[in-house]
This record gives sequence, structure tokens and C-alpha cells, in this order.
Amino acid sequence: GFSVQLCLYSFHVLLSFFQFLVLTLFCCSFQVLTKRPLIADDEEIEANSRSRSAKLRVLQRMEPGQEPSMGRKKNKYAHLRGKSKKSSKASGDDEGTNDDA
Repeated sequence: GFSVQLCLYSFHVLLSFFQFLVLTLFCCSFQVLTKRPLIADDEEIEANSRSRSAKLRVLQRMEPGQEPSMGRKKNKYAHLRGKSKKSSKASGDDEGTNDDA
């Protein structure tokens, strides 16, 4: 197979239209590759003032059965949430401390 990517330049508030295209018109699932739209830097804006409002978004088609990650990676430390230092001391994890000194 091959990978299909779609790049979309928008010059105004087209985010709702962009979402409409992705969610309703395409038969396949797409993953957004750009967390935020790419915008022109100061040098480009100086050379072309109209580029100030340009935004670039990039999508990639997902294979059938593959779920898009919505641009977020799984937190490998999520299982540690909610654990406090008190709970680790209660379980005997403070063996390295010396209370005699």
C-alpha cells in the first residue's frame, strides 16, 4: 500500500469546513498530522503580507481498521497518576533513609 496525505491551506476561518470535510465527505479515516496549523514566519510575512492569514494543515489517510490517534500520544506514565508519596512510604519504599542521624 501507499500513504495518502492531504495538505490544506486556509486563509480565513475554515476550520469548521475542514472538520466537515474530514468527518463527513471522506470514506476513509484521516489522522491530523499537524497538532496546530503551520503559519508563516516573520520573513515570509515581510516578503508577502497576505501570508499572515495563511494556515497549513496536513492529514494522512489511515488504513482500513486503523484508528486515528487524534494527534495525541498515549501517556506512558498515566498509571502513576493519583499515587502519592505517602502511599509509597506506607508500602516500605523508604528503606534507604536513615532516621538515626
